[in-house]
Amino acid sequence: MKLYKQGISPAALDETMRSGIGTPSNASLAYGVANWFLYTGDTTRAISALRQIVRSDQWASFGVIAAEADLARLTLR
Repeated sequence: MKLYKQGISPAALDETMRSGIGTPSNASLAYGVANWFLYTGDTTRAISALRQIVRSDQWASFGVIAAEADLARLTLR
């Protein structure tokens, strides 16, 4: 929520993305960042982030499931 309210920058969350998804809550956090990229019009970074999430081993996480759905929608256009 702070990201959308401009309370923090996406760079502040880069460490989570760089260190790997690792946990279900990190997958959900990473999905939030990817969604923010979509919201702000940066489709290239959004697709890259979504692919990283989908490649993680957290297949049952909401973040991974949502990333799979968004990636399918974005790449089928």
